[in-house]
Amino acid sequence: MRVDPAEMQRRARYGLNYTLAAFGGEAGRYAALRRAMEWTSLDGETVRRRQLACLREILGHAGRFVPYWRELFRAHGFDPTAVRGPEDLGRLPVLTKEAIRSGGERMLAENVPRGRLRERRTGGSTGEPLRFFVTRAEFEEQIGVCLRANVLVGVAPGDPIAKVWGYGRPQRIANAIAPLTGRLYLDAYRTSEADLADWIRDLVRIRPRMLYGYARALHELARYVHRNRIVVPRLGIVATTAEKLLPEHRTTIEEALGARVIDMYGAHEVPRIASECLYGRMHLAPDAAVVEFVPDGNGSSRILLTSLGHRAMPLIRYDIGDLGEPDPRPCDCGLPFPCMSIDFGKTHHILVLPSGRPLHTGYFFKRLYHLDAIDQVQIRHERPDLIVIAYVPAVGQADAAQAALGAALGPVRHDLAQDARVETRAVAEIPPTARGKRPLVVSLVDGTR
Repeated sequence: MRVDPAEMQRRARYGLNYTLAAFGGEAGRYAALRRAMEWTSLDGETVRRRQLACLREILGHAGRFVPYWRELFRAHGFDPTAVRGPEDLGRLPVLTKEAIRSGGERMLAENVPRGRLRERRTGGSTGEPLRFFVTRAEFEEQIGVCLRANVLVGVAPGDPIAKVWGYGRPQRIANAIAPLTGRLYLDAYRTSEADLADWIRDLVRIRPRMLYGYARALHELARYVHRNRIVVPRLGIVATTAEKLLPEHRTTIEEALGARVIDMYGAHEVPRIASECLYGRMHLAPDAAVVEFVPDGNGSSRILLTSLGHRAMPLIRYDIGDLGEPDPRPCDCGLPFPCMSIDFGKTHHILVLPSGRPLHTGYFFKRLYHLDAIDQVQIRHERPDLIVIAYVPAVGQADAAQAALGAALGPVRHDLAQDARVETRAVAEIPPTARGKRPLVVSLVDGTR
């Protein structure tokens, strides 16, 4: 039987990527993908039963081995073995980022050796830096769920993918071998005309099946393509993530790049919470997390996550800072996973500096959420040539916060010296909007995108 040459190439890339992953201790994601795909063949009721079994298991583990949850369950008379459904979680308080920070070592499982823990960081959707811990096995299981989202829209392991992300430095070696691996890395923090021209040349060279990354950066690419009437290589899917995808962004990207836009919802804490199918519905990943939608009193619902993959540091009823609603309508795609709608808390912007240089605000924020001395942060573009980093120091950490910011922003100030001044401003609070959200970015400058 003759194998299609394109399929032979895909298999060769998959084999190379598997070998590279195994060398780096990351091959577990491919076995995790196979387990994740098994969920797609179940019926809806079986999915619910299996998810409930996973929920009971993670709750039982937390109650036995994690001091924070053991004490909290006892204080609330909560018996994990008596849980009959996700609605029983409502008997527990909401887990906030402040509770995680103050919980410290008590948040970690006693039966997981500390040497197996991998630190992860997130800024969340509202500028509140947080560190948490996972094991390598837990992380690889989560990546398997991410890979499933790709497969469900027609992108298999080994298909070429271009990722637009906040690297902050050139990915020269990885991109040099991209024709072999099918993995191309484009820096979302560099979107000048010259940068985007380089992107196009790389895309022509690799011809990716999927273009994946920050919604704003992909929108910038689409605007560049439209403005210059460029014909781009045929893409299968453009997948947006990490920030809110506006309807006008979706339209521009689809028209300019000639590809279907699929929105994917995730976070550092749970990399794939939900993703769109080819029918345009946002399906939850029931093996990744139990998702609760709790009314916030302002006509919306806050999203609470109970991760089914975190045993080293369980996250139960975790307030991720986003808003959403369940969508009970059946989907014609046939996937047995429930649906939702999402209102991201995180909205980045492309700041336009006096020289005309576009700058994705993730350029700042990715440097700041690693600072433990800061509780909250907000990027404020107050004038074309003035960017203010407003921050709330952690209790008793005012001096440490100021010093850490100075060190983190030193390279930024040098890079932007010809364009804008970057100032820091300690504040008592980042004021919330009427809906109770604290925007990550505030811009008072015309031309911000």
